[in-house]
Amino acid sequence: MKKSSNIVICGFPRSGSTLLYSLLMQTVSSHWFPEGEYGYPAMLAASKGRNFDPEVKLNRDFHSPFSDIFNQPYLGKNVSDCAFISKQPYDIFRARDEIIPDEVSLIVTIRDLRDILLSKHSTVTDMGVDDYFIDADCKYIWRNHEDLRKKGPGLLAYADAINAVSRRRRQKDMKNIFICRYERLVTEPNNVQSELSTLGISYQENRRFTDWDTLAKSHQLEKYHRFRALGEVRSIDKQSMYRWRRPENSERINDQLSKHPELKRHLENFGYIDK
Repeated sequence: MKKSSNIVICGFPRSGSTLLYSLLMQTVSSHWFPEGEYGYPAMLAASKGRNFDPEVKLNRDFHSPFSDIFNQPYLGKNVSDCAFISKQPYDIFRARDEIIPDEVSLIVTIRDLRDILLSKHSTVTDMGVDDYFIDADCKYIWRNHEDLRKKGPGLLAYADAINAVSRRRRQKDMKNIFICRYERLVTEPNNVQSELSTLGISYQENRRFTDWDTLAKSHQLEKYHRFRALGEVRSIDKQSMYRWRRPENSERINDQLSKHPELKRHLENFGYIDK
């Protein structure tokens, strides 16, 4: 059987990438998932047997050098025989700069930019900072949950990178890019699951996206730090949609739109307001 292609989940921060990765992790049979969030370069190095990170936690009881993870069994197969799915929003810049080759399939997560601007991150609040995670021109970054700084690329930089990658792949008539809209993921999860099959993803029998919370709780996934971005393991809900419409959030949204009028152009390009 031909090995599936590697798949990279990237795109806007706070746009459902952790949710999507979690849904796939609980349902997919064709690809390998590490117990941690690693970008494409790290996963590619590991798949070729090279060290990238000195140590990675695979589960609650087992530690191994990162280059060894592809020698571990996964769904009854050797991991080295499996393609991988990685998840890191920042990988959209690596795709833009062609560090990630066009032959690698991309799932690009997007969301109404106004809702992203209202998002907060548990790591930031745990460090004692009550602030929005990302602005139009910058976002919070940290290393090892220390050295918190608001110096990362902002929403506009991510939007430009997404547009550049999408445009280049369209020009080459490539079908290996899937735009995953957050609003569809939470309202039509099983339809999104079926559509992802076009990237060569196959699923374990009778496992649907809508069952993910039951599956996740049975595997105690809430213990993994990677799932903290979700807040908690719970059924898919729509409560985070269109929070920007609430009166209490108008000051934040108006402030960002007035300071960065180019946000409107991106809202139009991504289909969130009419041109």
